[in-house]
Amino acid sequence: PIGAKVPFKLWLHTHPQDAYWSSTDRDTIASYTSLLERAVVLGHDHYKQTVFSDSPESSLEEDGPLSSWTSEPTVLYKDKPGHEGSRRRPRRRSSSRRRRGRASIGKEEEE
Repeated sequence: PIGAKVPFKLWLHTHPQDAYWSSTDRDTIASYTSLLERAVVLGHDHYKQTVFSDSPESSLEEDGPLSSWTSEPTVLYKDKPGHEGSRRRPRRRSSSRRRRGRASIGKEEEE
């Protein structure tokens, strides 16, 4: 992408249903450990992430490159702070209502 800077520090990808670390995901994280800081996999209603750490409390694996990556729980989108379901947005008026509103304003001005 234009303006992108390499190396990318976040690897974001999706799985069709459940978010989990597949063998391909684990191989990718292990291969790019020196470049990445964080990896996220998105599922249908949740996500999972791992962050590079020199001493994680719980890691993806006990030994090797994945021992430096945190093992974190799955997070439901609705439980994420700041999720749009947790705050109400003002409703937008439909374009037909806006047009109707403008038309009536014009009629009032003519009278």
